[in-house]
Amino acid sequence: MKRILSLFAVLSVLAACSKTAKEVHVTGVSLNQRTLALYIGDKADLVATVTPEDADDPSVSWKSSDVEVATVSDGHVTGVSVGTAVITVTTKDGGKTATCAVSVTKKPVPVVGISLNKTSTVLTEGDTEQLTATIDPENADNPNYSWSTSNANVVTVVDGLLTAIAKGNATITVTTEEGAKTATCTVTVNEKVYAVTGVSLDQSSATIKEGANVTLTATITPANATNKNVSWTSSNEAVATVANGVVTGVSVGTAVITVTTEDGGMTASCTVTVESATIAVTGVSLNKTSIDLSLGQNFTLVATIAPVDATNKAVSWESSNTDVATVENGVVTAVAEGTAIITVTTADGGKTATCTVNVKDGSFGGTFTNEGYTEGEPFTWN
Repeated sequence: MKRILSLFAVLSVLAACSKTAKEVHVTGVSLNQRTLALYIGDKADLVATVTPEDADDPSVSWKSSDVEVATVSDGHVTGVSVGTAVITVTTKDGGKTATCAVSVTKKPVPVVGISLNKTSTVLTEGDTEQLTATIDPENADNPNYSWSTSNANVVTVVDGLLTAIAKGNATITVTTEEGAKTATCTVTVNEKVYAVTGVSLDQSSATIKEGANVTLTATITPANATNKNVSWTSSNEAVATVANGVVTGVSVGTAVITVTTEDGGMTASCTVTVESATIAVTGVSLNKTSIDLSLGQNFTLVATIAPVDATNKAVSWESSNTDVATVENGVVTAVAEGTAIITVTTADGGKTATCTVNVKDGSFGGTFTNEGYTEGEPFTWN
């Protein structure tokens, strides 16, 4: 019996000694990363390694120095906002620690493209239009872009505002500052149309001769009207014709020349009177209104037609008494004593002028001319 009790005692001591030998305490802890860089919303796993590996209690706890920057749960770290935080792992046995410095930044958003609200547009000189550019994605970190035109003489661009300068074509290009992404818009600029509001002629009436012409000048209002084309018509082409404003007299009469604008059908007119090309005689005069002649004597009367450019200057001569004096082509010959009236008559208009001839008998003869003779002065016979 004593031997059994002794055996139990020995076994108890051995069991106690065995239990004390198996207890292993934690001596340290480490992390797989000492620093960690995350973007907001990104996650990363930290792995804690407790030493020794056979520590009886390897359990640990996790803590973030700033949960507004980064959180941690069982080693799973999540970036929350821009900043820095320290993640600490602590062993339950012995309070051993290890840390990881976490830096959280905003995830970059690169530009992948840019677009315009229009790829083509048509403007008129002087017009403006605003183009709108859209960056893709909308939250790209660098939303800056610039504008350019392929032909500033046709259209200019400032911050997307187009200004049409002159007729033609140009390409507007928007280019991103990041990545040089581009989008284009083709611009066609049409000439500005200025409507005709009126037309006038430099003459409202004109008189020309048959065969002659006069040039009428049309003035379009406004002066910068786009379409200044006009057409000309005559109300009576038998009297006057017109071509490009040049009016030609055809025959005696009156015609109305009208100019009409192609744009708007505005009109103006000129009344043209066509006169005969013949210049009518208005009068005739003689170089003497009376002369005294002796029998057989001659005197030449000179007829002057008015106007000097009269078309028909033909005249006829007549003596009221050919027994006293005769006349031929203005040459008066004294035939017998007495008085005669010499009359000159124009073929055009029947205009007349007269000269009284007094013939006296004389014993001498000769020829009397009016050369160098002044009425009332004495003269010499040859």
